[in-house]
Amino acid sequence: MKNPYLILGLSKPAKFGDLKDDQVQSSYLALVRQFPPDRHPQRFEEIRRAYEQLKTYKARVSHDLFDTTLPDRGDLVARLLPQGETLQRPALKQVQNILKLKNTS
Repeated sequence: MKNPYLILGLSKPAKFGDLKDDQVQSSYLALVRQFPPDRHPQRFEEIRRAYEQLKTYKARVSHDLFDTTLPDRGDLVARLLPQGETLQRPALKQVQNILKLKNTS
């Protein structure tokens, strides 16, 4: 399948969260009006599938992380790595605290 961002006429966001659900929906609805299923069944189906892949934040993240049609992942990894490290520290601290409590019991 072609890149769903291109199909819907959207730019791939620079970072997660930059593209809002209502922007995706607005683009989808405009294209559906332009290419109704009764006159353009194949184009409509392509638009519908692209919308399904990008309609929610969760769907966009999943697509961007796991879709092999995207040419590069280096920029994505570079953007996510600091977030992961930031989230990892408190989680490790909680695990350490749990282990300390377990050892004192």
